[in-house]
Amino acid sequence: FVEFFLQPRAILQNLLHVNLLLKTPMPHTISSTVCKAKEIDEKNEVVHILEPFSEVEVYTPGCSVVFSFKCADATTGGLSTEWNDVGWIDIPIGKSRSLKYPLRCLFPFTQKKNESLKSGGSEFFIMESNHFWKDTDRIDSYSQEQSALSGKGSNH
Repeated sequence: FVEFFLQPRAILQNLLHVNLLLKTPMPHTISSTVCKAKEIDEKNEVVHILEPFSEVEVYTPGCSVVFSFKCADATTGGLSTEWNDVGWIDIPIGKSRSLKYPLRCLFPFTQKKNESLKSGGSEFFIMESNHFWKDTDRIDSYSQEQSALSGKGSNH
């Protein structure tokens, strides 16, 4: 009798205090028990609903995985947001590949249904678990450094 255990190559966890939609064309992603796959659209993209602190496990044999994120909560005031501003986000996976720095991303504000504004949005970061800083001053200084490099400021 032989037992096999399959370990995920990566685990993405929502550390925001809002629900997220996570979209991927990768078929080897599984939502944690609290989340269920919302839909599979005509482009063969799987959309997972990630509640705060829930996870998506990645079992791809490849060296990276791509995702797109959107805030799933309805706004109670202010503008709603759309899928992250850069489209697909390629996240390297494996022992020899990792994110060197946290990725600064933006949920762009929408003015009308599916019509993005030219600027502004809610900022979020994608980072490895060893990048998780409890010192918010370090994240703020990193954000300011990235804004200076890109020539943009945060408008949220």
